[in-house]
Parts: sequence; structure tokens; C-alpha cells
Amino acid sequence: MSDFDENPFINPAQAADASNEENFLADFDVSKLIRVVKKKLIYVIFLLIICVVASWIVLRYTKRVYSSSSTLKLEMKGTSELLGRGIFSSDENVTNFLVGEIELILSRSVYEEAVKRLDLNISYFVKGRWWFNYFERFQDSPFEVTEYEVYDASFYNRHLDIQIIDEEEFVLTYQTATGEDFSKIYKFNTRIKNQYFKLIISLSDTFDKLKSTSDSYFFTLNSPEYQIAYIASSLRANVLNPKAYTIQVSFTDNNPYKAAIVTNTVVDIYFEKTLENKNKVYRQTINYLEDQVRIVQDSLERIEKRIDNYKQENGITSQKPEEYQALVQNILNDIRELQEKRVEMDNELKLYREISTLLEDDSTLLVALTYSSMLKDTNLKNRIEKVYDEEKEKKFMLDRLTKQTAAYQQKEKKIELLKKEVDKFITLNQRMIYERLSEIAINIYKLQSSIPSSASQIDLELKKMMRYQDSYQQNYSILLGKLIETSITMAGTVTNYQRLATAIPGTTPIYPEPQLFYIYGLGAWLALSVLLIGLTYIRQNKVDSLPELEKLSSVPILGMVPKYNKPMDYSQLIIHKKPKSAISESFRSLRTNLDFMGNISNDTIISVTSTTSGEGKTFIAVNLGGIIALSQTKVVLLDLDLRKPKVHLAFGVENTRGMSTLLIGKTSIDEAINHSEIPNFDFITAGAQPPNPSELIMSDEFKDLLKELKLRYDVIVFDMPPVGLVTDGIIAMRLADLPIYVVRTEYSQRSYVRGINRLHQVQNFKKLSIILNAATKSTGAGYGYGYGYGYGYGYDYGYGYYDDDDEKISLFKKTKKWWIKLRRKLSKK
Repeated sequence: MSDFDENPFINPAQAADASNEENFLADFDVSKLIRVVKKKLIYVIFLLIICVVASWIVLRYTKRVYSSSSTLKLEMKGTSELLGRGIFSSDENVTNFLVGEIELILSRSVYEEAVKRLDLNISYFVKGRWWFNYFERFQDSPFEVTEYEVYDASFYNRHLDIQIIDEEEFVLTYQTATGEDFSKIYKFNTRIKNQYFKLIISLSDTFDKLKSTSDSYFFTLNSPEYQIAYIASSLRANVLNPKAYTIQVSFTDNNPYKAAIVTNTVVDIYFEKTLENKNKVYRQTINYLEDQVRIVQDSLERIEKRIDNYKQENGITSQKPEEYQALVQNILNDIRELQEKRVEMDNELKLYREISTLLEDDSTLLVALTYSSMLKDTNLKNRIEKVYDEEKEKKFMLDRLTKQTAAYQQKEKKIELLKKEVDKFITLNQRMIYERLSEIAINIYKLQSSIPSSASQIDLELKKMMRYQDSYQQNYSILLGKLIETSITMAGTVTNYQRLATAIPGTTPIYPEPQLFYIYGLGAWLALSVLLIGLTYIRQNKVDSLPELEKLSSVPILGMVPKYNKPMDYSQLIIHKKPKSAISESFRSLRTNLDFMGNISNDTIISVTSTTSGEGKTFIAVNLGGIIALSQTKVVLLDLDLRKPKVHLAFGVENTRGMSTLLIGKTSIDEAINHSEIPNFDFITAGAQPPNPSELIMSDEFKDLLKELKLRYDVIVFDMPPVGLVTDGIIAMRLADLPIYVVRTEYSQRSYVRGINRLHQVQNFKKLSIILNAATKSTGAGYGYGYGYGYGYGYDYGYGYYDDDDEKISLFKKTKKWWIKLRRKLSKK
């Protein structure tokens, strides 16, 4: 058995608190949620306004971000396809190639070159209305800074404020390194120099006297790292369409014109670097050929000089006899042909050695491929091209794989095998050339030996020098032809890309997006509203409506009393002042319902109590007694709340004598009885506060007093102390025929109702009933004041009948009532 069962005087609120707290989420109440929503509707609307306005403010003052893009398409053009071999053998290779080109576009070398060309060393800004609102004046600033130099690195990226006074002077303001504000008037086109920087400020062509002098400006001296970081943070490049081999380069900035200029500049730099990389191999080849041409040319000049000197020294002026000349000439022609072949073979041997050396280093494979174009051996040329192609594929694989993967290692083995085959071919060809050179040397020797002995030694020496001259001339012509061919190939080479779309200034910002911002605002409003309503619902531990009270309580509900809107310092008797008011009508409904419950007649005792102070029990007791008295019934009201009496305040009398003095015999009944403004309605105040109120209520004197009062009055009303605070109320309730418990909306806790249920069930207060005090339309007044038994008048039935003219109705409520009336009329039609 619980403490409440053992002790009849236990506090019902304490009994309710002794149990576990009620789990509101486990017993979800839709009607309660609707009431919470109605109650917080004004806050929800206010939140909506705040979120929409906040979205508008953020959207209004957020800087616009514009994007400008250029589209590039991969397309090999030119008279030479040397660099394109093997690159486009598969779609995967093309994608890898595009990714590699993007890395070049986003490389630091491109950033640095863009910084040099764009002149981003200084940024100019105009200030807006608010401190956080400013806009860059890119290439249209009314002033410009020139010949500057920064001595203190802390002045990089710092705001230097400018206020233009007129066409001659301006004010320069900045914060020094020590944190002090410095401001001084300077003249345009004069050098400003201090320990931090030096510079010259002059007016630009875009200066407008009226507008420029009214605005405030500032500029920043940007550090090199800041400029590079600025471009790197806003520059983007991505593969737009792999199948179409297109790349998109874009740049974002608050200034649309700046975004377009930066994008086009970066694309131009990329084209130049691409062309430069492609021509690098040709430059190496041309340099080699130019060196060889110079060497052969020097040798040719020396032999020609020797021939001239030899002729002068030996006085050779006449021609040889025809027969001798023809014989010698034929032999010499044969020797010359053999020597030309020997020169070609020597060059070929030298070329083989160069190619063999270049093949050992992967970085010179492209040069080796270029040299191989001079070879006559087609099989060897094809194998060198195969080595180059396989090496390119190996580099592409390294972008996706590691060197430890099997595929990569197999590729390396394949390349090594190909290189060995090339070496074998080179060795075989060299051996064959050496054999042919030996044969040529033997043939030359035989031909030289067959020259007639009649030829003088002088002619033989001259012919020998002339043979060397012819050999050098032939070699010179070959090298010069190769040089011209390579130069033409280089001149005809263009970049792999063409520009499909040039970047132009954007007209529509990509950020902020108005629709998205308002969606975020509505989302925030929805989240805050749900949070507000949810927390209010969860934290709502008070009785807020008649349906909720009915759901929580098993005790009959006698009725409701509407909320009294006028200010009242303490409970008063008001039902006789405005008998047609809604509140007076509610007490009439209570009187009717009491008749049904207990058949009010002679000797009826009604007790009015509550759980705690402030729930309106005195107000209910006073006006309930008054309304009963108006029905020609003699009623007396006893203030039994001896600790905190309020009945004397309700009637505006002194509390010097009353129940306390009456029970101890200091005052007679006639002296203690006071008369109210309503006939047949008397009251006895509490009197001076006694030290033992419980004992007085339990005394025989109190019972004798009740007997006497029953002889004089038909109904006795107890204004009892709160049963949740003291035990006096329980004692007096047992003497009542009709105990009434007052519950106030938005004040009484839900746990109080559980205590009322225990009083009704455990303590056997079978006739206990509840009055819901301070009810409003939203808390259940529409059910009717006599809800408990179906009697009485509700707002829905008596609107316009009651005298409520003094009640102030807000514009919102008036509009709502008008809308309800209009809907009813339309529904009737």
C-alpha cells in the first residue's frame, strides 16, 4: 500500500510527483498538438517573416560571383605528325592525355606567367554603404598606383584607404605596423615614401569628378604568393566531353570582366607553352644539324683555301692532254663515287652511334625518333618508332598505376626487348657498313694504283685535294637539306587545340542563387517552427484545454469559467455587476449542474479547493456563492484558508474577526457574519491568523458552528486552503456534500489531475467534481460551460447575447470572426 493510501491527509500533488514523470511522447495527442500550433502560430508567422527577411538581407548583401569559361578541343594540325604518333591509339590514352593537359593548365608555371601578364600586383576597390560591402574596380579605377615598392612585408595585402578631395589632392589613411591610425593629405603625382613603402598615386582616365569625390576607395599591394594563390583558388579546368576531346577552362570572381580576362589569358599561356613543348624536339634537331653544317663548312673552306694556295705555289694554269685527261678523269670519277659512298657510310655509322646513345635515355627517345627518319633501313626505323610508342604508353600507365604492378613491369620488359632488337639491328648494319667500307677502300686503292705513271706528282696531289673538296661539298649539301627540311616542319607545326569558345563576361551570377537562398530560409523557418512547436509540446506539462482535462481525469467535470480579461489585483464578486456577461452565464451553468449532482437544498455544504495557490479557488467560491444566492437561496461563505485568507479582500472588508476568533470564542456568530451586496449572500472572513489552523478545523467548535449555520442558511460554501500545500483542506472536504476542485488552464500541472483522481478513487470522494477556470475559446469554451452534464451556454450558442463590450478584441480576432461568419453564410447558401 502506498503512502497516499495510508495517510488520508497526504498532499495529492506530492503523491503525483512521487510516481514517475509522464512520458508525453509515448501518448501523442493530436488535439494538443493543434492547440500548441494555434498558440504558437503568431511566433511561427514571426519566424517566417524573420527567415524571409534574413534571406533577403543575406541575398542583398552577398557579393555576386560570376564565372567565365573557355572551351578547348583537341585537334592535331600541321605539316608534321611526328609528335602525334601513338598518342591517340585508344580512348583511354586520349583521356589520360587530356588529364595531363589539365595539369599543365593548373600548374604553377602558368599561374606565375598569368600574374606577370595580368598585372595583379595592385587591387582597387570602392566602398559600399556598409563596412563589409565593397566592390573591385578592375581596370576602371579613378586612380592608379605606380612606381611602388614595399619595404615592410606586413603591408602586403593590407587596406590603404583613399578619399579623393578634388583633382589635386586626396587623403591617404592606413594603420601603421604599431597599430596606430595614420591619415594625411597628399597631392596627386607626387612620390609618397616612408619606412613602409614608396609609391605614386595619380588620376586615371576613368576619373569622374562628381562621382569619384563622393565615393570612398581603398587599394591593396598584393604579394606574389597572394596573387598566385588567388588565381589557383578560382581557376578550374575539367574534361568537358571525353568523346569530343574537349576541355573547359573557367575562372570565378566578383568582377565578371576580370573573370573573362583571366580565363583568356590563361588559355593563351597554355597554347604558347603547348607549342613551345612541341617545338622543343625540333629545336634540338636543328641545333645539331647547324653544328654539323658549321663543321663541314669550315672543312670545305679550308680545303678550298689549300687548293688555291697549291695552284699558286705550283703555277698550274694549263690543261692536260685530251687522252691523258680523259683516262685520269674516268679513274678520278670512279674514285669520287667510291669516296661519296664512304662519306655516306661514315655519316650513317655516326648516325647509328648517336641513335644508340639516345636510346639509352628515355628522355631523348623523341630525338632518337627524329634521327631515325634519316635512316634508309625501314625495319630499323619501324622498331625505333615502336620503342617510342611503347615508352609513351608506359608513361600514361604510370599516371594510373604504380611501378610495382604487373602490367607496368610487363611493359618495361617489352620495351627492353625492343631496345635489344634495335641494338642488334644497329650492330648488324654497322658490321655490314664496315665490310662495305673495307671493300670501298680496296677499290679506291686499286683505282689510284691504275692512274698512268706519266701523271706528275703535282697533278696527283691536286686531284686528291679536289676529291676532298667534292666530298665535303656533298656532305654539306646533305646536311643543309636536312636542316631546311626540319625548319620547314617546325614552322608548319601548330598547337593540338583550337579554341571553340572565347571567355566573355558573365551576365548572370552563379552565386548566390535567389531561389536556393529562399529555399534555405524556408527550410530554416520550417526547422525552427518544428523545433519551437516540438519543444513546446514536450515541455507542456500543464493542463491547457478541456479535452485534455477530460482525457487525464476520471472525475466528472462540473463546467468551465471563462478567463476574466480585465486586470484584477485579487478575487472579487463580479457576477452581479454584469449579469449578461459570459462569465456570469458560466456560473449559472455551474449552479444548474450542481443541482443535477446533489440537488442543492437546505443543509448543503459545498467546498472549493485547489492544488496550489493561484488557481482561482477563492474567485470560484465567491462568485459561485453569489450566483446561488441570486436564486433566492440563503448562502454563507466561510474562509477556511486561515493561513492565507483572501475572502475579505474579495469583499473589501477588514479581517480583524472571523473564523479564527469565532472558533476560539472571542467573537459571536452574529459579529463574525458580514453581508455582501447580493441579498441572501453572507460571508465570514478568516480572521486573525491562528497558530494552529488544523486543530481549529478539527475541533468540535467547528462542527457546532456548522450546525448553527445550517439552521440559518440553505447552502454553506467553504473556501478551503489548497490541498497540495496543507492538510486542512482534506479535513474540511470530508464535511462537504459537494466537494469542488478548481483546475486553471495554462497554470495547473498535469500531475495535479492525477492527484485529483486519487482523491476521487482512493479517498472515496465520490461526489468530487472539477471546474476548469480561466478557459478561453482555444482551450475548450466552445464545448459549453455545462460540459459535464450537457447544460449551460457556450460561446457558440450565445455570441452577441452576453454583455462583453468592454472586452478588447484584436484586429486579428475581428478578422477571424468575420471570416467564420462569411464561411457560415456561404455554406448555408
